[in-house]
Amino acid sequence: MIELVELIQLIGCVMFIAAMRWLSTPQFANRGNLCSAGALLLIVGVLLCSGNFKDVTWIVLGMLGGIAGGFWIAQQTQSTAIQQHVVLLNGFGAGASLLVAGLGFGSSPRNTIEVVAAVIAGLLSAVGLSGSLTAFAKLEKMPIGRNPKFSVQHRITGSLLAVCLVASLWIILHPQDVLLYWVMVLVALVLGYFQLVFIARKDMPIAISVLNAFSGFAASATGILLSNTGLIVAGALVGASGFVLTGVICKALNRAIRDVLFGVGSDHILVIANGEDLPPQDLPPLDVLPLDSL
Repeated sequence: MIELVELIQLIGCVMFIAAMRWLSTPQFANRGNLCSAGALLLIVGVLLCSGNFKDVTWIVLGMLGGIAGGFWIAQQTQSTAIQQHVVLLNGFGAGASLLVAGLGFGSSPRNTIEVVAAVIAGLLSAVGLSGSLTAFAKLEKMPIGRNPKFSVQHRITGSLLAVCLVASLWIILHPQDVLLYWVMVLVALVLGYFQLVFIARKDMPIAISVLNAFSGFAASATGILLSNTGLIVAGALVGASGFVLTGVICKALNRAIRDVLFGVGSDHILVIANGEDLPPQDLPPLDVLPLDSL
């Protein structure tokens, strides 16, 4: 039985790879979507049939609710709001990885590999969740998505990232500290917000691609925590393709990846007035050069 489950998961992984190939061309993109959905359904189905579940009612209801919700969102989304649709669904995926990784970390005995996987999944999924929601707010021009009236983004994101890395190292060395794990997740959520809130709307394709890569690698790390081959492969494919796409977009737009990761948009410019840097919101409309060209 175990061999059959592994074989079906392997078939699903091959379907994921074929779907990624079809998604690279507009002509076969719809076929790629259907193939990836079929692979996911195949893997989930075999896990439900082979797992030791006493009652799958809530799981099935959750799946049906997700299908209905996704169909409704797709029907309500205008063609001019595809970016919002994509980034919102990406946030849902990151949120799911965050919950599964957090519950898995706190409810089972852990070896070093599982702890490292849980930490990576928690960090990346938290950044992906809050970053996706912030990107959605910016694209929808919500007040919470407006650029803050200060220009210390490097200090904020750098400090939050340092806190997350130190907390991660401590958790790996002391895996029994579950409370610190959720504190790290909370800091990562704040990091995701500040990572995105400074980015210009015209740089959103780059930011969305980075967030997609984060969510993919978070899902892959969650798969390691759960020993799920299908989730590992699917997440790795999504994460790797997201970073490849990020590089392509950055090259096309002449943007540096370090600026995207630290939340610096192309509309941030360097202006000296009385010895201080002023953010773009406080400046009169002038013809200025981007910071990258100075």
